[in-house]
Amino acid sequence: MARAAPERPSSWLLLESPGAEALFEVPAAPPAEWLDSTYRVISAEAEMDGLNWDGFLRHLLDGPAAPPE
Repeated sequence: MARAAPERPSSWLLLESPGAEALFEVPAAPPAEWLDSTYRVISAEAEMDGLNWDGFLRHLLDGPAAPPE
């Protein structure tokens, strides 16, 4: 009896916009390799350290400021 080929690990990639969305199944290795290379530059533990959380939350809750006239 023939053996089935082993399944390759995969990930799902969802792209969304206001008018459409697309869902892709991609091999897991390329995104994992990319993440590994980025973690060599900035570790997973430190990647959020440079974010301005107060400014982000203010923008999220208040919305963008009106453009100057």
